[in-house]
Amino acid sequence: MKSYAYLFVVLLVSISYSYTDNITITVLNDYEVTVDEAGGICYVSPDYPAIEYLMIVDYGIDYIIGTDPNNGTVISYLGITPEIPDGFGIAACWDDTLEIYLNDWNTIADIYLYNNATVNWSWAFYNPTASSGRGMSLDTHSYIWEITGYRSLFRFDTSGNNVSVWPLDELPNGEGFACATYPHSVSTTGILVNCFESDYFYLYFYDSGNFSFYDSVAVPFSPCWSIDLTYSKDRLSFFWLWMYGGSTHITEFELELPVTLQTDTWASIKSLEF
Repeated sequence: MKSYAYLFVVLLVSISYSYTDNITITVLNDYEVTVDEAGGICYVSPDYPAIEYLMIVDYGIDYIIGTDPNNGTVISYLGITPEIPDGFGIAACWDDTLEIYLNDWNTIADIYLYNNATVNWSWAFYNPTASSGRGMSLDTHSYIWEITGYRSLFRFDTSGNNVSVWPLDELPNGEGFACATYPHSVSTTGILVNCFESDYFYLYFYDSGNFSFYDSVAVPFSPCWSIDLTYSKDRLSFFWLWMYGGSTHITEFELELPVTLQTDTWASIKSLEF
């Protein structure tokens, strides 16, 4: 197994970026991490704010690393099952117990499930994206969303059934990588995605079978290689894992949309009056 180390430099910032009239990004925090081979990230919290984790997949050392979302301090390590040699996309929930879904971006066409109650990995289902999946996210309706390297977005239940797929024609050429969902309203799911070498995030909405593109917004730091995104319904913010020039960063940020698109029951996407 490869050697590894974590080095964290915390930069406390609060900077707003408004590159379009429709979306504004406000950076809340940024810190540097050292990983071997960075994969997906996922935020979970069984008891906010007392207990919260930002999980980082490192497929170079075959571990999922639980960190403090505030500064990246390592809290725990979870070994990845050897059946997944190139783990990447991670989606998780923590209701009665922690459950983690993990895909493989390169070698196998399966998704595996870790159950914290049994302390065991098990085969979950065949991945509808085969081995093309990258970032994953579990929405509040218990559906997994998964972006592919060929820039399509899949939605399926936690048994791998009821599959829907949409081409992401708005994304530039390059590999789709990052994917995060958030509850825009009771019935509407927001999906934020981007590509590995893209300087923009792309926001989509899903409501009762209707899937639509809303707009794009420039990423806070560029140039960059974007790895993954995740959303915290407790903090009402996103976390973005990105790399450039030999360094790897976690950036926490908020989004703001126009007042006409403010959420019904969630303050995650704040209203913006012009």
